[in-house]
Amino acid sequence: MTKLLFYSALFLALGAVAVRPFERFMVYPLDPTEVDPTGFNVPGLIANELTADDETRLVIWTRNPDPGKPVIVYFHGNASNLANRIHRFDLFATQGYGLVALGYRGSSGSGGKARQSLIEADALVMYKALPDLVQITTDTPVVLYGESIGAAVSIQLAKTIRQNNFRKPAALVLEAPFTALPHVVVHLYPWLKPITGIMVNKWPSEATIDQIDSPLLILHGVNDQLIPVQMGRDLLAASGADDKQMIEVAGAGHNDVWNNDVWATLTEYLDATR
Repeated sequence: MTKLLFYSALFLALGAVAVRPFERFMVYPLDPTEVDPTGFNVPGLIANELTADDETRLVIWTRNPDPGKPVIVYFHGNASNLANRIHRFDLFATQGYGLVALGYRGSSGSGGKARQSLIEADALVMYKALPDLVQITTDTPVVLYGESIGAAVSIQLAKTIRQNNFRKPAALVLEAPFTALPHVVVHLYPWLKPITGIMVNKWPSEATIDQIDSPLLILHGVNDQLIPVQMGRDLLAASGADDKQMIEVAGAGHNDVWNNDVWATLTEYLDATR
């Protein structure tokens, strides 16, 4: 028994040393390339900058909303950069929606290295700066939209907004969200379960979402092999919102949730936010 405890402690100690770079590589495989959004000819889409609390440069892509249209505060998934979402941003623009999209640290020209605590702080800095980034009034609906790990960013930001009585989002839209990052790790790599407790990036969405009462829409592919659809269902059940719904997209995996039917439903939902 003593040997077992010794080897278990040794395994965890070695894991603590090795897990940090592995975790960063797996969780944030970001592309640091800075791209000028005006080169995509998306009407009104430009690059802005903010300075984080620790003086790190943050790149933000923005577009002013058309009159009466909402502003989408967009948090992308854990891979690549903002330029890889240009098709989505173009669709938002065709509907007249405003856009404020954060380039995570280490992505899209933003400085530094991504980590949960820093991303949370950067998201709040960006949210508080909305009047400086886009043309909005007190009547402009603000929608938090997060895809994959961006859904976790949206949830944590929504919790902070409510705790501090900041401007309440008109809605929260989560695409392929997970319950907590260690749950995803165990789903994909069951043998890593012993070291999930020492992960720096946990993003505990299921434990947080009950503190948020903004209207909620979840989009999730039924065939998502990366983040099982059951995690979306669990978040829906745990949500503290009275107005909440989930669309399970038949035949869709993790990266192809937006088909024509979903886009039509999403735009109808966004247009109804007030």
